[in-house]
Amino acid sequence: MVADATCDIVRKIDGRAALSVQWPVQPYEMLCFPNTMDTMLLAQDHPELFRKLMDMIVVIDEKLMEAVSRGGADFIFLGAPAVEMLSPAYYENYIIPYSQTVTDIAHTKKLLVYSHICSPVEPFLSMGFYNRMGIDLFETLSPPPVGNVTSLSDALGKLDESICTRGNLGLDILLRSDKEGVKQKTYEILEQTRGRKHIVAASDYLFYETPFVNVEAMAEAVKDQKYI
Repeated sequence: MVADATCDIVRKIDGRAALSVQWPVQPYEMLCFPNTMDTMLLAQDHPELFRKLMDMIVVIDEKLMEAVSRGGADFIFLGAPAVEMLSPAYYENYIIPYSQTVTDIAHTKKLLVYSHICSPVEPFLSMGFYNRMGIDLFETLSPPPVGNVTSLSDALGKLDESICTRGNLGLDILLRSDKEGVKQKTYEILEQTRGRKHIVAASDYLFYETPFVNVEAMAEAVKDQKYI
């Protein structure tokens, strides 16, 4: 059923884009366990039970990854909470090792792994946590007010070059700026990502009120011949 549903979506896309399939892949999510705080408390109070549940989720993940791979998916989505939600110790004990396990399985199924964190990523970025998760695509390395990295170029220096990055055009820019302002910010992203694998995109999902002309401006800037 999962493979057939994925295949149906692939047919509808018809080669126009890559397909990322999402479910609670990251075992910390406990198959939509009520909230992050309760999940952390369970790990702290009952670590053996917690690991047993995580291991069971990995078994389910492997079966689902096999199905979406057969259906023709390109990516799976691997979530991970940022610094305002979890401690470094939790990342070391659970997020990183289970991410490595899941991404290893995904790669054997010919799937790529995509991770989106739209909240503060520092100091976990500087601590090298994301480099150890096994992911292929990461977003977003945004400076204030969207994120908390010093700059895109500084953040890229802390992320493994094998990891493709995506995003970085702030939702505030797309929402409030004019066409020329959007183009200028897009050019700045292109300059900072020269020599890196980077997909220019919004820093997160677009607001409904975002002027379409600004989205067009972003695309036009990317197609500028001096950056191709």
